[in-house]
Amino acid sequence: MAKKFKNVSVQQQQSWLDEHYQSREVGNVYLPLWTVHDISSSGVKCKIQHFGYPRTTQLLSQNEVCQFLLLAYDKTVVDAFEQYALPLNETLTIARELGVKHPVYPGTKTPIAQTLDFMAVTVDGQRKGYAVKQQAEVFRERTAEKLAIQEAWCLTNGVKYKLATSDELKIEPVRNLERLYRHRKLLPMPDRLSNAWLSNFVGCLSEDRFERVSNLLERAAKLTGVIFDYSAHFFYYHVWHSNLSFNFERPLFLEHCADDLELYPVNTDLHTAEVGEF
Repeated sequence: MAKKFKNVSVQQQQSWLDEHYQSREVGNVYLPLWTVHDISSSGVKCKIQHFGYPRTTQLLSQNEVCQFLLLAYDKTVVDAFEQYALPLNETLTIARELGVKHPVYPGTKTPIAQTLDFMAVTVDGQRKGYAVKQQAEVFRERTAEKLAIQEAWCLTNGVKYKLATSDELKIEPVRNLERLYRHRKLLPMPDRLSNAWLSNFVGCLSEDRFERVSNLLERAAKLTGVIFDYSAHFFYYHVWHSNLSFNFERPLFLEHCADDLELYPVNTDLHTAEVGEF
């Protein structure tokens, strides 16, 4: 059931927080404080499969989608928690120290829990807190006060803080990640089929760098004995996993030629799969 933001009592919010905090304990499935069903918005909201764990990620804006994709692609990030609530008693104290009014639910005196849009955890255990905003919002006084509370909490708790704005998120490299994301995992098939395809594709690429990528994929598909759709899937998969590199500033469209995309194989000597039909 969606949470309501009108006439919220302290007890009601505490029940939401208790459920959220419990889900953050080891062994439990994470539940964000807010979901796409709780927030009324005319913008983009979506649910997307998490990049590392079997759970659904709740993203409340296009900017959050962009930041999530960057975290998913970052090889140093092992987990990312969206709509991550900060302890209310701590943010209330910080607000008093900063001399700003702590946000409350509309029409009430009930303080609303502050959330980081993402709390990321890296391979070395470092925590990174992300606030994601439209560029224009950052300059609004009330938004700046809320962000100051979040940043101060991060500083106090040894969490690296980053404010990410739409100007740095809605860019071509991130749009390319959106094209690649659903191919980050191989379809159910033997890994050696993907490796055989990669060897065949690299051979086709070395023969003609000025050919359209779509034509190279067709050739590699025939050599490997798969349909074109599988060939495209393998291509995106190997780009996501950095076995194939290209200029991320260019749109990854298959009608472009390989040379225009600056498409190259990476560490092809590591791929020893047999060339030819699988």
